[in-house]
Amino acid sequence: MMLVFTFALGRKKDQMLIILLIGAVILTFIRPEYSLTLLLSIIVVSFYVLYQYLTYQHFKYPIIITLLIASFLLIKYNPTDGQRSSIAFCQHYAYSLFQFDLWKEDPWSYCELAMSKDFGSAKTISEALIANPSKFLGHVVRNILILPKELGSLLIPFFIGEPGNNTVPVQVAAYSVILIVLFWFIGFFFSLYQGQRNLLQKCFVLIYAMPVLVSTILIYPRPHYLLMVVPFLLIFGIQNLREKFGLLRYKAKFSFPIKTILVASILIYVTPWRLSGKSGLTIPEGQAGIHGKGLCTSVDNLNFLNHLNFENREMVLLSNLGFISTFLPKDMRVYHHFDKNSNFDEFILRNKINLVWINSALLNDLNFRNDSEFKKLVIGKSKGWKRMNIPNCPNDFLLFNF
Repeated sequence: MMLVFTFALGRKKDQMLIILLIGAVILTFIRPEYSLTLLLSIIVVSFYVLYQYLTYQHFKYPIIITLLIASFLLIKYNPTDGQRSSIAFCQHYAYSLFQFDLWKEDPWSYCELAMSKDFGSAKTISEALIANPSKFLGHVVRNILILPKELGSLLIPFFIGEPGNNTVPVQVAAYSVILIVLFWFIGFFFSLYQGQRNLLQKCFVLIYAMPVLVSTILIYPRPHYLLMVVPFLLIFGIQNLREKFGLLRYKAKFSFPIKTILVASILIYVTPWRLSGKSGLTIPEGQAGIHGKGLCTSVDNLNFLNHLNFENREMVLLSNLGFISTFLPKDMRVYHHFDKNSNFDEFILRNKINLVWINSALLNDLNFRNDSEFKKLVIGKSKGWKRMNIPNCPNDFLLFNF
């Protein structure tokens, strides 16, 4: 995003719009939600071209060609998946309830129950809003309340405070950024009213930030959402403060690309690999360096399952590890925890399951925790079942029956 603006700003208006359109196309095929950016970009550029035509201004054909290509790609190859956004809303709606002790079940597995309880048969975000506006508004309010903590944990270096703790440094960092960004928005709306210069540029800053802002408020302020837009808005917000109040003045007048490179270099250096405890450009070696020692990762799980050897016997696994079939041997079949629709023994026998991955999430799962046959299996009283410990995953174990 910053690269797009680095190349776009400081150029003639037609050239700037062409670069911003191309950037929107590229971002759309990196993250599907940026199809909103592409759509809004096409609308703004279309009005710009129409205005030039109606006022008899000379305009160049490259911008029209770029506009037509971008429109064709949005219509023909739009990567937006409505089901994906619906699932994300469902899971994060249940997760926000869970964080405020309003939902006791696993939010990732049983979000449909939370949705049906509050929104009936609604499946999409718009249907949920129509079905129960007050519950939907409650979800938005919870996201706003969660935002400072999530934002602060993204900003605070490892040597100041723990990412998950709502400490004073976390709050100071988060609210400082929020105030700077809000000030930018206030300046933007004043620009709309007064018709100030660089209005088109400011419109595109908002357009490029829009997908993340919508996702943050309507779905959840996840750090990887915020990471895409916070540095972007922060740079323009600080620039706005400098222009309005004469703050942070310096004698050297650098071009926008030079400023971007300087800011990006600083961000790269001070952004830590939190769990490895190192700042700078050093990349930790191995999974332990990235995820932390003793933390069971998906890579650990998959490595273990891929190295199982039961003398060419058919392996049928029951787990709540997600959709991992693609990464497992072709002869291993997988059933998910939410596939269970009967008592445990009947489910196991009917599907010929001979491997069960046990972890705390499965033990607390609504479908399993009250099943007496499952409890019997876990404590080792089911005939024929044996236990196998899992390297690097001390709280998980595998039960097998061969």
